[in-house]
Amino acid sequence: MGLKSIFDGLYVDQLIHKSDSGNFVVYPRGMMGPGYALPAARESTMRQRLRRLMLLSLVGGTSFAIFVLRAMQPEHALSSLGWALVSGLAVMLFGAIIYAQAQLTAGLERLPGPGPSVGARLRSARAARPTWTYWFSTVTGVIMIVAAVASVVLGLADKDMQTAASGVVLLCLGGLLATDGILGLAEGGRAR
Repeated sequence: MGLKSIFDGLYVDQLIHKSDSGNFVVYPRGMMGPGYALPAARESTMRQRLRRLMLLSLVGGTSFAIFVLRAMQPEHALSSLGWALVSGLAVMLFGAIIYAQAQLTAGLERLPGPGPSVGARLRSARAARPTWTYWFSTVTGVIMIVAAVASVVLGLADKDMQTAASGVVLLCLGGLLATDGILGLAEGGRAR
């Protein structure tokens, strides 16, 4: 399993669907955004562009997060001007991602009318993913839940509310991941 299949399984396959009529539909802004009719001839190019956007977003977002965490340490304290620059960088990073998503739709026809419901989109996205992603979500979610419970318990025992609050956030994320994986396994089991 290569990096390309991982990107496709976790990201690209959820954004490109086949409609009931057999035509491709792309959701470049994610599940909650509008759908666009995608000609079959452009499907492979769109997949490549989505992979590239995901990779650049991951690298840019991770680099920015590491920079901010480092800047928060006392020995690297930033002035107010420094934090203003960091905030400006964040706005530029998000703006670049939004602009790149808008460029993906150039020349595509937006589908008329209201899109599918949120539940239908989530089920459709789970159906597009390979089975290994369900197992990955389930196992990762359970590990996050265990780590979250430990974080909450240790935070409360040490009277460290920041650690306990981090555990609560981790618990919510782990619960969402595990639920997504379990639902995917259940829905995949019924469909196959």
